[in-house]
Amino acid sequence: MKASFVSTMTNSHMINEKATRAVLIGFAEKQTPEETDLADLKTVSDMFRLMGDDHLLSICENVTFHRHPIEKREGARDRPIKIQFQNNKDRDHFIAVARQKQACRLSGSVHAFVRRDLTIEELDVDRSLRREAGKRNAEAGQLEYVVRDLRVVRLSNPRPLPPRSQQALDRAIAAQSAASTSSSLPPALSSLTTLSHPAPSHPRSQSSSSFGRGRGRG
Repeated sequence: MKASFVSTMTNSHMINEKATRAVLIGFAEKQTPEETDLADLKTVSDMFRLMGDDHLLSICENVTFHRHPIEKREGARDRPIKIQFQNNKDRDHFIAVARQKQACRLSGSVHAFVRRDLTIEELDVDRSLRREAGKRNAEAGQLEYVVRDLRVVRLSNPRPLPPRSQQALDRAIAAQSAASTSSSLPPALSSLTTLSHPAPSHPRSQSSSSFGRGRGRG
């Protein structure tokens, strides 16, 4: 009973955090964690400054942000930036102004966007909708459909489909090479190769500034 109660309270806390969090998708990471931290600080600071919204500027000192997950897996895609607000009204205002001012263009990519944080169930729906949008775009031969706020939206000005990124290509080559190497090794050596990988390091301590560095769980 106690474990169930604690689990319920934890889930409730995570849902409340998500309800006050915005997510930036499509902002590239740098070569090192330290460079990424500095770039993220500049990105978030510039977004608040360039949007020119008095209310957002007045609350920026109470905002925290972090990449999710905290530790990046080797070969993984660029992690989203999660921005934590103190209430969902401020979060919604930030998203609305960011979209109106096209603040995500700071990423240098026309495919970057901002959305609210989603629950696990909503993420499942989001993935399903993105697969549907992907099929429609493949049929159209251009980027004509996108997913926004759990809806498939048709763009008024379609864009060319984004080319396969070099990072994705590198991952595919690395996976193929690893599979080939593993299959050619005796079972014992194959196991040793897997076990020899260093364990993930603990999350880095992150310095504070006008914007805090959060460590959100989800």
